[in-house]
Amino acid sequence: MKVRDFKISLIIALVYWIPSSIALLDIIQGYGIIFPKWIDIILMPGYILGFALCYGGGNLWAIVGQFIELIIIFFIARLIYEPFRKD
Repeated sequence: MKVRDFKISLIIALVYWIPSSIALLDIIQGYGIIFPKWIDIILMPGYILGFALCYGGGNLWAIVGQFIELIIIFFIARLIYEPFRKD
């Protein structure tokens, strides 16, 4: 994998992961959902693992779940970006 491909996949993953993490932390803290309903539906796959681990083990496990989600999203972004890359 080239460095350029890695950077682009990481940027795509972070652009999706950061709002997902914000939504999860707002739900955990009890502030409710800050995004509109349609955005929350789009972001839900990005925080579902963190939410599940938080429900079973606390806030530390929510953070662990979010980092696992970042890795998963990175590899999905890599698969999506693969057909568009230029050699």
